[in-house]
Amino acid sequence: MVNPQTALFDSGPATPAPVNVASVPQRSPFRYPGGKTWFAPRLREWLANQKRKPEILIEPFAGGGILAAGAGLVKNGEAGKGVLSRWYPATLAKRLRAIDRVKEKMRFEQGDGLELLARCRDARAAVFFIDPPYTAGGKKAGSRLYTHHQLNHEVLFEACAGLKGDFIMTYDDATEVRKLARRHGFQAKPVAMKNTHHAELTELVIGRDLSWMSTFRQAP
Repeated sequence: MVNPQTALFDSGPATPAPVNVASVPQRSPFRYPGGKTWFAPRLREWLANQKRKPEILIEPFAGGGILAAGAGLVKNGEAGKGVLSRWYPATLAKRLRAIDRVKEKMRFEQGDGLELLARCRDARAAVFFIDPPYTAGGKKAGSRLYTHHQLNHEVLFEACAGLKGDFIMTYDDATEVRKLARRHGFQAKPVAMKNTHHAELTELVIGRDLSWMSTFRQAP
């Protein structure tokens, strides 16, 4: 078995090409900053590699549609069409019907994500997908877009270290985040993605055991 403390510093070749988000089935009727469509195939792969089938998936930071003042307004839109440039009735209806078919399996809570992690700390049958606001290392994306963006990243990592169930985190690729991962004995691997402007960026996937991501190298 590879020592995660050593492997964390193992640099290697570039990460595989970004996922084509157009090829990923989508369920949400919303388009919003910070969406994780590009990560969906990796999440499915992670779930498929669990030693036992999880009973519940917990996402403590869902709800990025809660935007800072003015951040979510569609002004000119695409080709000057305003809100109509984001209005696809047939597609929206299809997604809403898909949600309706599984609505009994979902539950939403309004509250503090860190408090939720503390409450579910001993839930061994649960797994956690954690995608916090990107404010670590002085990054401003989270504070620019979201009303509720303040987060103690050190406390979040400590909370994850205490979870009985498995977890996976997606984070902005920042030096502070890599240091936090190393300090808590987690593995971190960079993954290529494209933002809404089609610029290729790199984000970090963090977890206790990322051996299932065999084609990705550890973050230096």
